[in-house]
Amino acid sequence: MGEAKKVVERFYDRFAAGDLDGCISCFDEHALATDPALGTMAMEQYRSFGQNLKTGLPDARMIVDRMFEVGPNAIVEGRFVGTHTGPFSMPLGDKMPPTHNTVDLPFCSVFKCREGAIVDTRTYYDQMAMMNQLGFVNLRRSVVAAPPPEAYWS
Repeated sequence: MGEAKKVVERFYDRFAAGDLDGCISCFDEHALATDPALGTMAMEQYRSFGQNLKTGLPDARMIVDRMFEVGPNAIVEGRFVGTHTGPFSMPLGDKMPPTHNTVDLPFCSVFKCREGAIVDTRTYYDQMAMMNQLGFVNLRRSVVAAPPPEAYWS
């Protein structure tokens, strides 16, 4: 297992444990993180983003379905899962109360690593699907259930 895979696995492990300082220790101090919800962030803002997720979804974690390591990069396909049992802080300062809904959201993340630290990460996911699963919007589903990933990968 290469360095990129090790540091990404440590990052996911620390997030699942609620250790946000441990999460941030996986990154270079000048690293950038890009997420569809907030755009590109420095580590201080990324830590706050993670804290808000863990406050709203205390059991949140990432489940890795596949991880590919290519040189100093790790590409992850996985699922972000958790239950909305705590409040989310909203951009204008108000709080979104818990819906007690569960989230099981597919995502893809690309990590660039150097010398045992993440220097850049970009995550991709469907924001409307997340809002729908949390119960913040009500979108009708045209597909009852997607086939499991193993239907496509062997």
